[in-house]
Amino acid sequence: MLFAITLACMAAFPASAARAATPGTVVSLTFDDGLENQYTTALPILQQYGVPATFYIITGFTGVISGYMTQTQLQALYAAGNEIAGHTVLHPMLAQLSSDEATREICQSRDTLLSWGFPVTDFSYPYSDYKSTTEQIVQQCGYNSGRLDENLASPFSCQSGCALTGTIPPADPYAIPTPDSVQTTWTLANLEAVVTQAETVGGWTPITFHNICESGCGAYSTTPEIFSAFLAWLQTQNVSLETVHQVIGGPVQPAVSAPQVAPAAPGVNGVVNSSLETPDQYNAGYPYCWMASTSGTNNASFAETGNAHTGSVAQTVTISSYTSGDARLITRQDLGQCTPSVVAGDSYIMSAWYRSTAPTRFTLWYRDGNGGWHYWMQSLPFAAVGSWTQATWATPAVPAGATGLSFGLDIAAAGTLTTDDYSLADSGGPPTSPVVSLTSPAAGSTLTGQVSLTATATSPVGIARVDYLVNSAVVATSTTGPSYPATWDSTTVGDGPVTVTARATDDSGTQTSVGTSATVSNAANNGGNMLANASLETDTSGTTTPDCWQQGGTGTNSYTWARTSSAHTGNWAESLTVTAYTTGDRKLVTSQGANACSPRVTPGSTYRLGVWYQSTQVTHIVAFYLNSSGTWVYWTQSPAFAASAGWSQASWTTPPIPAGATALSFGQNLAAVGTLVTDDYTMTAN
Repeated sequence: MLFAITLACMAAFPASAARAATPGTVVSLTFDDGLENQYTTALPILQQYGVPATFYIITGFTGVISGYMTQTQLQALYAAGNEIAGHTVLHPMLAQLSSDEATREICQSRDTLLSWGFPVTDFSYPYSDYKSTTEQIVQQCGYNSGRLDENLASPFSCQSGCALTGTIPPADPYAIPTPDSVQTTWTLANLEAVVTQAETVGGWTPITFHNICESGCGAYSTTPEIFSAFLAWLQTQNVSLETVHQVIGGPVQPAVSAPQVAPAAPGVNGVVNSSLETPDQYNAGYPYCWMASTSGTNNASFAETGNAHTGSVAQTVTISSYTSGDARLITRQDLGQCTPSVVAGDSYIMSAWYRSTAPTRFTLWYRDGNGGWHYWMQSLPFAAVGSWTQATWATPAVPAGATGLSFGLDIAAAGTLTTDDYSLADSGGPPTSPVVSLTSPAAGSTLTGQVSLTATATSPVGIARVDYLVNSAVVATSTTGPSYPATWDSTTVGDGPVTVTARATDDSGTQTSVGTSATVSNAANNGGNMLANASLETDTSGTTTPDCWQQGGTGTNSYTWARTSSAHTGNWAESLTVTAYTTGDRKLVTSQGANACSPRVTPGSTYRLGVWYQSTQVTHIVAFYLNSSGTWVYWTQSPAFAASAGWSQASWTTPPIPAGATALSFGQNLAAVGTLVTDDYTMTAN
């Protein structure tokens, strides 16, 4: 498809020699940056009047940053007879870059556009920033011209001493002069005056536009109404409307590769100016090769500080007021002068020394093969600390096609973050999973009361933490190696078989788990009761649901739950009120999650279930079991227990537990308008 489009449109841009000198007046409409409204708003107006234009494209923004055109939109522009030209990869001040970095910006933007199917011959300098060596690079990269954004008379500058037009051919094709870029202050009369003045002397006047929009697009914009009226007026003038290529001519040169920066060897710090000591001569107050980055709604400021970890300089980020987002100092996002180059697929170990009044994270971006930058991810958080502390984290595998990484520590709250001494080093290959071994409890242990948990864990990139799980629910976490000790209260689950698991998470976020079987047995110390939180006293969530219990029900009815201090024993009981009833019931039952709160049972055995209650209606004990496939199913219910204004105990022995059942959940229900208060549940094995 690209080949067909190229052939169809090449006739509009003949590969000819530079145009011969002419006394006529030529006007070229040019658009910088590749903004989306140039496609959505300017293109239809250009097509309405049959006027071709030259669009200078920032390739690293194309299809990457919102508000800029996509490749598909560029194809539509080109197919409509417009010229696609180069405007660098990331729109930097070229004269401030090293020769190699400027070459990457200029050559790579053209190479990318060529790879997208466009016969690129012309270039414009971002911010009109250039020097003689920049001109040479533009020529060496295969462009036939370089357009400025200055040096011709403009409505608000250079009224005397500046030429009204440029010559055809230009005196210097790599420094083509223009009036200043069109801004919101320009009226239709200002635009017309630029052309009428040019008509008095003849020659070439390229006019530079950016945004074509009604409002809110910044200073470098004009409205669709002014732009349309200007094109309509141009139809009445004795001028030729041509693209830059039609004026300059020349063949389409082959692609020219720019010098690339190789990734640092494994284990070698790839960060430029890692200790922040060298100042940025073009950006006072910031270290060379670093940049400020913010998101969201907050007031952030950046400042150098002499209170450094090493050397004489560190950088402080202060958020004075905070609503959302974050702020951070990050490695400059460029094509290699500052950005560390990386190997796709490898894991990288990053570190920085910091002091902070709020938690902090590493925030990462990656550069794609065309030079565009994409947000990637954040690291695990690091705690606020008052003294210098090193944050270290290993990345997941660098995304396929990525060529560079930008990163830094952030602050996402009102406060201050001071950073220094950064490092980014290749681990030498893809991320590897941590190795973990559960050392306590031993396999087959009987667990009672407070249980000691220990494990060993190793990883080439470091262990962030070890989590301990009981039947898939995290019950404890440790960050203290080498044994990662923790304690778990086994009375917080019901009696019966459980699986205890140690799960190690390394600094890249990669996890490995290992588990063992054990049996919780607290009934002997609890009057034979197999239940956890049987008296409903503990409610760590602060809701109306006690730990290890859940509220359930069926049918159509209206109800409310409440914790009540009018208890049978202790301080709390659970109150259920049904205010309207059609069908079904409501009940509090032992939790049916994966946290082992419902006691494990033996098929064929029977169990004695009990509960103390007060009720305005008859009530039943309702039972569920966990089947062999891990699904909770309704099983059966007890005979009815009479309504009781005072505390009464309901007690019932279950039928034999069905084959394949592994756990039992039960509770007392209310199936009518009224109130039920329950407390002091029991489950004992017969």
